[in-house]
Amino acid sequence: MISTRKDEIQAIVDLLESGEHETAEELAKAVFRKTADLLAQRDGFGVGIGLPGDDMVLAHGMFFSILDAKRTVREAEARGLRAFIAPLLGAGNALPPEAEATHRRCTCGHPQALHGAAMKPKAMTSLGCGVYHARTKVKCPCTGYEAAK
Repeated sequence: MISTRKDEIQAIVDLLESGEHETAEELAKAVFRKTADLLAQRDGFGVGIGLPGDDMVLAHGMFFSILDAKRTVREAEARGLRAFIAPLLGAGNALPPEAEATHRRCTCGHPQALHGAAMKPKAMTSLGCGVYHARTKVKCPCTGYEAAK
């Protein structure tokens, strides 16, 4: 289920009331494109799923709710697969123009962005580090971002 946000609803209302489209089909296409653009700006979650004895992991998502991502992990694990959740940044937040490309690293050695620390809501920082080592089949044990000294 996707929750609605006031600014996103207003953007769709503005589009509907603009009178720029001559036919219902043109308006429907514009609404669809606008909705896709708005959803692409949201942060969310991805789920990596793979076979227990294989290094290959397929990414699934975007999930806009941690509950949906957890449900997918549980379903994969119930089928004997391995699965994990990783934070995903929306297109507008992946590389914000004012941010430097090099973040301070955590004590685990991974960048801050991989810990969900840059994502909203801040509760996503509880995900810990999103790095999964395919060769060793071990998720980074770091439980939260702590800047290295």
